Amino acid sequence: MTEWMNDVGFVSMTLGNHEYDWGDKVLTPNSQLAEFPFLAINVTSYGQPAAYCQPSVVVERAGIKIGIIGAIGDCLSSISGDMKDGLEFATGSQLTSLVKAEAERLRTEEGCSFIVYSVHDGGSGFSTSSINEVTDSQMSWYESSLSNGYVDLVFEGHTHNRYILKDEYNVYHLQGGGENGYLSSAQVSFNTVTREFTVNPRIISNREYAASSIQPDPIVENLYNEYFSESDPYNTVLGRISAQNSTTICDQVAKLYYERGVKEWGDQYKIVLGGGFLQLRNPYKLNAGNVTYADIFSILPFDNEIVLGRISGSNLKKKFINSTNDSYHIYSTVSASEVNDNSQYYIIVDSYTSTYRSNNITEVARLGEGTYSRDLLAEFIKEGGWSSSKSVLNAIYGTFSGVPQALLCADKGEYCR
Repeated sequence: MTEWMNDVGFVSMTLGNHEYDWGDKVLTPNSQLAEFPFLAINVTSYGQPAAYCQPSVVVERAGIKIGIIGAIGDCLSSISGDMKDGLEFATGSQLTSLVKAEAERLRTEEGCSFIVYSVHDGGSGFSTSSINEVTDSQMSWYESSLSNGYVDLVFEGHTHNRYILKDEYNVYHLQGGGENGYLSSAQVSFNTVTREFTVNPRIISNREYAASSIQPDPIVENLYNEYFSESDPYNTVLGRISAQNSTTICDQVAKLYYERGVKEWGDQYKIVLGGGFLQLRNPYKLNAGNVTYADIFSILPFDNEIVLGRISGSNLKKKFINSTNDSYHIYSTVSASEVNDNSQYYIIVDSYTSTYRSNNITEVARLGEGTYSRDLLAEFIKEGGWSSSKSVLNAIYGTFSGVPQALLCADKGEYCR
């Protein structure tokens, strides 16, 4: 991705929580490979400014200097505990002070006439490409004083909402949704005599920038072929399955956690549960038909290791068996009524769940690198899990006029007229 961004010509990239899915160890070599800076004014590592990012960058367009300030929002808790040792993000008023000081420096020392604030944070409850005027009370993630002469345009992220907001100082805030559905864009016109500017914000649908009429890009094709050859094991078919939704997949992974844990540690420990926080990524399902490792990787991309943990009975019931969190999926051999609050129990989770402090799990052992949820699911499918032997037939429409048409509904195994 970094090489592709170099080819595209990015001038900067603001760090978000998913840049830390593999820890900051991957950020340093990628920042060195990038021909553009990674921005985050508020990141420190063990008390020192992180070496892989910088506060801002200055670019010039039509003779006008533009300062871009980057920051990551209050989302440290969404990063796996294994991946954030020594990591801190300044937030709230502390972040606001940092951005104000940097904006003043860019204007006075760098001669910038326009300041863009790119922040990996944003609002929820918005889903529109039209302009909405909002009050300060509606923008809990942003201190509006920043719009009073410090920043002139704000690009936001993280919440996957799509919106154009105009705050009380007439500064626009844009977020382009999630999963590559839209781009947030702004065209700025600057009057070199009056030093005034106008901003024309726009949310662009992927129906426009990724239309089927657009020709394939040879740069992308060459880059893809460099990393994914024809013999690429990621695209080897593991099996043929029936369609599975998010819930059934996560429930199955929870069971696979339990089974793998029993196989590894069952001789030493009485394991009663598997699962935890399990949440798929796009496309949030597996379609009927052939499944490859790449398909599974797309929905379960994170390298969270399998962990044997110890937990009190009270926390086992509260955090797992009786959890009201829809993202918690479990396979349990005990019911809540069978659990003693003061006893200790052994469970199998992954490192994201085990390092989440409020779960109060004591790690006993882990499988180590190389076996993740996607690997367990891949093995399950290879062994025939969710297998489907139904053939998929192509329907032929209108070949013979006047003849009733029939279509085989492959997912139901029946004919529908």
